[in-house]
Amino acid sequence: NSVASQDGYVTLLEPATNFPNPRTQEAEQGRIVDLSPGEKWSADVTVSCLTQNHEVESVERAIQEI
Repeated sequence: NSVASQDGYVTLLEPATNFPNPRTQEAEQGRIVDLSPGEKWSADVTVSCLTQNHEVESVERAIQEI
């Protein structure tokens, strides 16, 4: 960011419309979202903190199942 520090700084998480895999792979799975000019797409994002080992292990298992 090239603005002066007294002007402030904003950061955010910006969801994408597709998974971060090669486009050909996502097309094979039917997961490509194409937006035409002027179209909109929205998403809800939930951020959680895992503070216990068993929470992390549970999420890791869920990810492996995907």
